Amino acid sequence: MSVSNDKQIIATEFALLRKRVGMTVHETGSFLGVAPNIIKSWNAGRNDAPRHAIEQMKALYYQIEDRASAIIEAQEAMIDEVGSIPECVEIGIPGSDLEAQEVAGFPTVSTMLTLAALVSVGCDIPIKLVRRGSTAATSDAINARMLGEANKNNE
Repeated sequence: MSVSNDKQIIATEFALLRKRVGMTVHETGSFLGVAPNIIKSWNAGRNDAPRHAIEQMKALYYQIEDRASAIIEAQEAMIDEVGSIPECVEIGIPGSDLEAQEVAGFPTVSTMLTLAALVSVGCDIPIKLVRRGSTAATSDAINARMLGEANKNNE
């Protein structure tokens, strides 16, 4: 009597992590420096993802989770300081993966969207996703900078 070891894999640890951080196969391949077909193979369980790849994905998830927690804590502190709850919180989303990397330290826009989803879940205030640079805070900062430059030019 032989026992079959054929198990239908529902999801691999790697596939769960990839979905949890919100990246596509191509984005994950770029992030880890491997071809998309290798990512597909790891997802499907045809080949085991190396430990370092799993650890990189876990580290990225923790980075996203930590940043979301920091945003929620900052919101709560601001509410305590101001004494009122804003109508909504605007989260600026980068327009490209390069911008996400340079400005936010995340590999992709998709990971920023995962961050926004975690903030939404953990925050009692509605969130609004806007193109980075178009938030009220950014507008205020730009206006202040322009005013400062105008004042400097008038001196």
